[in-house]
Amino acid sequence: MEKYALITGASSGIGFEMAQILAQNGHNVILVARNKKRLTELQEILSMNYRVKALAYPCDLTKEGACVELYRELIENQELNIDFLVNNAGIVISGKFLGTPWQQSEELLRLNITAVCELSFLFGNHMKHNHDGRILNIASCAGMLAGPELNLYYASKNFVLAFSQALSLELKHTGVAVTALCPGPVATNFANNAGLNNSCMFKRLPIMDAQSVAQAGYQAAMQKKSLKYCGGIAQSVNLGARLFSRKFMARLAYRINKVK
Repeated sequence: MEKYALITGASSGIGFEMAQILAQNGHNVILVARNKKRLTELQEILSMNYRVKALAYPCDLTKEGACVELYRELIENQELNIDFLVNNAGIVISGKFLGTPWQQSEELLRLNITAVCELSFLFGNHMKHNHDGRILNIASCAGMLAGPELNLYYASKNFVLAFSQALSLELKHTGVAVTALCPGPVATNFANNAGLNNSCMFKRLPIMDAQSVAQAGYQAAMQKKSLKYCGGIAQSVNLGARLFSRKFMARLAYRINKVK
């Protein structure tokens, strides 16, 4: 069977760039996101420019049963061989936890954590059965800190980072490699969605472009690295988390996240 790479959150940002990099390197791709129009446009671009098969599957992974439905459609109904999974889809909420409607918080948890785990379980078992595969989970340097005003986002990336490293060891001798990618701030829709355009994070820190981050993630996954810190900010945060107390680093994150 022909092999495919599945990318969630493929309609923009890192996922959009990752889909192009995979196609450039000869991978057939399956594009997953909520925005049907953007997926269809990307599907046409990839099919035309790189002569690979590109399939678009608009769906909302926060909905109960969506991950299982996607798996059954691709693996059981179409009998496709998914050997590369990129868990990139995610959302961010800015503001105090107790002042945020629970429905929004629950949606973040479902997409940033539950969907990552469920897709890793479903397609990970498929890869394990075939003794071949790669899972690339997009974490963040935020995963090394507590982040007031972005509390659930930071916590979700902390989970993705720890989960990925543990899963990497569990699958070490199965032919399936798991990589966690930890970039610093990236030029995507993140700042707009979170209302952070005027924060210190996006005003004063160097911002990476999504293409460079996606390229670093692809290379790390192909080299079967379990962890990749991407950019100077991520390296600095990793060092700071080792040298300073969690309380100090949380206060620092609070100042960086704060909108002026």
